[in-house]
Amino acid sequence: MNERDNYDPSIPDGKRQPTDENTAAAAEKSAAVSPELAWSRRETAAAWRRMDEEFGLLDAGEVHELLGTEPDRDLTSSKLELRGLIRVEVGGRVLYPGFQIDRDKRAVLPVVAGLLDLAAENSWRSEDLALWLMGPSTSFEAEDRPVDHLREEPDAVLGAARSAFESC
Repeated sequence: MNERDNYDPSIPDGKRQPTDENTAAAAEKSAAVSPELAWSRRETAAAWRRMDEEFGLLDAGEVHELLGTEPDRDLTSSKLELRGLIRVEVGGRVLYPGFQIDRDKRAVLPVVAGLLDLAAENSWRSEDLALWLMGPSTSFEAEDRPVDHLREEPDAVLGAARSAFESC
């Protein structure tokens, strides 16, 4: 079990909650680990829930619908990532955070490609990138989240990412 397994993304439309089975498994697993690790797992699951509730964690079909593209039988999750999408594995499913899609233009935000490049250059997993985008950052005057600046200040987000990724 990994830290994201106590969250069930199979329930659509921002109504996802931990399943009893996964919550019980997480609690059992937590009993065998340090309190700090158990806390970290709970907080990570809560972060996925917040991301889903605010932006959606989308499956490939939902991404195609938002982008106005037709699913291709040969189009795999990895091909979607190569097209410049952040893809995350949550609860054993491949999903795409909705914050990276401009729903009005039916396009991926241009800054996402740069973020993926920086993450790859610094050996950051896409899950870590997605969670970093949702966390507060002192790189912004209001110390708010990078995700809040993706559209209006993409260069500032890239600078903050570069600083955060290269300091690790």
